[in-house]
Amino acid sequence: MGNSDSWLNDRFGKRLKQIREEESKTQESFAKRVGLSLRYYQEIEAGEKFPSASTLEMFHEKTGRKVKEFFDFSQLQAD
Repeated sequence: MGNSDSWLNDRFGKRLKQIREEESKTQESFAKRVGLSLRYYQEIEAGEKFPSASTLEMFHEKTGRKVKEFFDFSQLQAD
């Protein structure tokens, strides 16, 4: 995996965690809500995996958030 992939995976995972915490959800409850296994959800949040387009669509459908909100990295605190 290239550096740009790692950067995107990391930022996406951090943003997903931020959204989950804003909703006061555990990893388990959020994963269940969006229809993912806990392990796969944890891998996404940890930046180890990147969700497919269909998974991004599920995030939108199940949370009511626009897909672009999951990519709003300006909401993240600087490392």
